[in-house]
Amino acid sequence: MNIENLYRNSASHPDWEGSFTERLREYGEWNSNEFWKLHKELTELAGEFSSAESIPKVVAANIVSLQKSVCTSFAAHFNENDVFSIKDISDEQLHEYMERFDMVILGVFTGQVLPESSFDAVNPLLENN
Repeated sequence: MNIENLYRNSASHPDWEGSFTERLREYGEWNSNEFWKLHKELTELAGEFSSAESIPKVVAANIVSLQKSVCTSFAAHFNENDVFSIKDISDEQLHEYMERFDMVILGVFTGQVLPESSFDAVNPLLENN
């Protein structure tokens, strides 16, 4: 199981700089390339855990922490009283990415991921599945 990119998106990881969450939280930048890498890894994790009775605590904790971090940035972006904003992405695109993010997080825990053809925003790193 390759989950290095998942761990890299944790602020405590030594290689956090340049990760999707570092660019989002520190600079308000939605880095699509890094997002799709993370999304692909989460999709693969969903497949690996699809028949598992449980997910290792360390993996689950990292996923929940990642989700909390991204959702906090998303909420701050849409809060008119918050100075944080995500740059260089339309609100519509941001909602599409968040839909993908939410669905893949759910997929890790349920083992069910919708095919790419179900979405307008398609991960270019995944084969047509």
